[in-house]
Amino acid sequence: MKTIWLFLARLGTFLYLRLGVYRLWSNIYRAIWERRFRDIPLKIFMDLKELGRYLQENSGKWKADSWKQLFDAVSYPAKAQEVFDGRYEATEGLDCDDYSAYITNVLDLSLAVTQLPVANPRFFTVTWMNGWKVGGHNVALVAVPDGGYAYMDYGMPTGHALTPDGVARNVINSYAGKEAVCIVWCVAKKDLSPLVVHWG
Repeated sequence: MKTIWLFLARLGTFLYLRLGVYRLWSNIYRAIWERRFRDIPLKIFMDLKELGRYLQENSGKWKADSWKQLFDAVSYPAKAQEVFDGRYEATEGLDCDDYSAYITNVLDLSLAVTQLPVANPRFFTVTWMNGWKVGGHNVALVAVPDGGYAYMDYGMPTGHALTPDGVARNVINSYAGKEAVCIVWCVAKKDLSPLVVHWG
């Protein structure tokens, strides 16, 4: 029975991500609820450690999604920045999705004007099953100088591995435990367009 549930979870998640439903719903949500954040310019970080500190200092501002997000939508990246800089107080909808979108976008901007010890930032969705419970986490996937990859969510790059699959496993180990099974992971552009959707 659990095998059937895992297959259905994989199928549903794969289609949701591969067909761009996640991106579509996030864009609809942004248009309805968050237009005020659309045109706010993002910071450029000349030092990766500065970004890491900024994220760590603001990790406590995490807020769960609510019914407005249908429990999973990605905000405009500037929403996180406005919260982090004290110009907006979020009561909901500032979770890992929004941190990851922010990191991916500010790294992309920063790398256009300076050299940092990471490259090719991507929005990285990792989902898993732990027992019968389905879970997931979004992070920013980055390439690192040694030829491998790592992820960023609330601080400096961590979870280093040779492949995105290895980073996904490290995310799962960190947030769900080694007994959890990977459902699907997805590498997407900064605008949430899927590039690679991996089953299992």
